[in-house]
Amino acid sequence: MNIASAAEPAPLDLENYSSEKLIVDQSSIEVTDGNASMSLTLPGKPAELATPDLSGVPETLIAHATEPALTTETKEASISSFETPNGSQTLISIESAEASHTYNFPFEAPSGSVSQLEKDGSVSFINDEGEYVGGISEPWAYDANGKQLETSFSLSNGILTQTVEFDEHTAFPVVADPNTLSVRLE
Repeated sequence: MNIASAAEPAPLDLENYSSEKLIVDQSSIEVTDGNASMSLTLPGKPAELATPDLSGVPETLIAHATEPALTTETKEASISSFETPNGSQTLISIESAEASHTYNFPFEAPSGSVSQLEKDGSVSFINDEGEYVGGISEPWAYDANGKQLETSFSLSNGILTQTVEFDEHTAFPVVADPNTLSVRLE
């Protein structure tokens, strides 16, 4: 199975749009389909809701058509989560070359599943029967000029870490997508 395509968000259907699948806490989001759920905690402290400058990001990578449901801030970045048709999209807006290159997101996989890092860089949640029940899409990052930057995930003890490569020659802000959470909707 191509895990990346299984986790890709579908186009937003505004007539059937519902916020019942996204539960927001002070610094975490939970995606549920009624049978399965997963959650992600954003780094930083809760902040005023903010949409990052997406001018360098290809439109095809933006999966949301809503205002952010949650925004947090660190010293060097803001992180905003948005509802999508299949879950949520979280965007990191990195402001300068002095910012951290790594961002840690504690997460809870759907009950009874294990998380695994795929060859394409995405994360899959697999149940006891070996079936895909949700996941986090392959990471991406772009600078303000639209240049794609190297980025990757690592997993350790319930923490998803996204590392983004940039330097003093990078055009800021850098926008990185640590995930598009999705649960299998049946």
